[in-house]
Amino acid sequence: MTARTLPRVDDVIRAPAPRPVPRKGDDARLFARRALDYGDANAAALVDGRAAYGRVRDELASPGAQP
Repeated sequence: MTARTLPRVDDVIRAPAPRPVPRKGDDARLFARRALDYGDANAAALVDGRAAYGRVRDELASPGAQP
């Protein structure tokens, strides 16, 4: 029986976007925009991660996947 290797987590799920930090002289609107971009980037990463996980799951479940 041979073992299959799983991909690294970093290859399937992207790291979260860096959390926005207020900068000196920032306008509240600019900070709010960066906060929204942060949320959008992390949501996109979750969607991409779900799709990548689905591909790995399907590959492992396919009958031809076993060596």
